[in-house]
Amino acid sequence: MNILLLSLSVFLISTISTANVIKRNVDSDFCEGDFRCGDTGQCVLYAWRCDGEGDCFGDEDEQDCQNSVCPSDHFRCENSGHCLPIESICNEGVKCEGNETTDFDCSKRECDSASFKCESGRCVHHSVLCDQNDDCEKGEDESREVCTRICDEYDGYLCNNSKKCIDKSTRCNGFNDCPEGDDEQQC
Repeated sequence: MNILLLSLSVFLISTISTANVIKRNVDSDFCEGDFRCGDTGQCVLYAWRCDGEGDCFGDEDEQDCQNSVCPSDHFRCENSGHCLPIESICNEGVKCEGNETTDFDCSKRECDSASFKCESGRCVHHSVLCDQNDDCEKGEDESREVCTRICDEYDGYLCNNSKKCIDKSTRCNGFNDCPEGDDEQQC
């Protein structure tokens, strides 16, 4: 019974420790643009190299980070050499370790076409605009101007005062879809 439990424990630990490792081309000399882990030959995403979390069995992906080059969508911490995703810096406030400054100007960053750019540079998905929750630090994703523009783009009806955008087909349908019921007035 003890041997069975020990075997199960070893299996679970090895399974958990390999959760982040992506195995590809183990027998080849390269990892198709990814990072090759020492003797094991395992490949991990290059974006995981010098990210402060060991993904190789021997943590080779966290060694010699002072000389590392980060992918273009990452920021390199000067002292540690760790590569931080720019999205995590701007959207989640992730910073370099210790008292090292994360000197990246998020306001100059571009967002993809499905996102709205806050003044801070944070990108928020269009699906959370005008949802009555401030997703931008200054709440600009809930401004009347933004909500009017978004509602017009989707051919919706903008409720009075609440900045909630509803589908035009729900206007004058006998149900209050706007918080103040203005979608059922002047029908």
